[in-house]
Amino acid sequence: MAVITISRESGSGGKEIAALLSEKLNYQILTKAVMMDLVGRLESGALAQSSSEGTSITEGLLDWMSMPTAQREKSTLSSIDFEKPLTIRQVRDLVLAAYQHDNMIIIGRGSQVILADKPNVLHVRVIAPVEKRTAVRVAREGLSLKEAQKKLAEADKAHVDFVKNFFDVDNRDPLLYDLVINTGKISIAAGAELILLALDKLP
Repeated sequence: MAVITISRESGSGGKEIAALLSEKLNYQILTKAVMMDLVGRLESGALAQSSSEGTSITEGLLDWMSMPTAQREKSTLSSIDFEKPLTIRQVRDLVLAAYQHDNMIIIGRGSQVILADKPNVLHVRVIAPVEKRTAVRVAREGLSLKEAQKKLAEADKAHVDFVKNFFDVDNRDPLLYDLVINTGKISIAAGAELILLALDKLP
């Protein structure tokens, strides 16, 4: 099976599409929160350290994948220290570990750049008009229109800045992706189906 990377604009439905794909393909989803959880458990000694940092991260990923879903979600939510950002080496190690173990959906974190030259990977970008994405945040978070617009702009900037600062690439460049889905026209369910079709056509 292949690996899927999903880069998404905030509020575009990228995570929802990933969730549908996970159900249909029985894939695991690697997110920023999961990455931070794994690194936190490794550093706290909750997972045995091996001789190589890359190896220990790979083992940590395998340990996480073997957990029952409820236990995995509880573990992730309880152990994250958002005040301690991941290093670029940690991000690279985790993305490469996910690639090695296959059957993974990787959301963001520059995975489309880290795995750009790897075979058997489908790179997807999910976008939507700013008006629709703003409405999503208003409904989801109970924000005023002005607050939602501000948070959306901040989230968009953070996504762009992360990839630019670490990889010197603009994550909005369509040439980074094999498939770009606009959920302003394409539904979440249809977007997932398009990805399944594209996945089937990978060389």
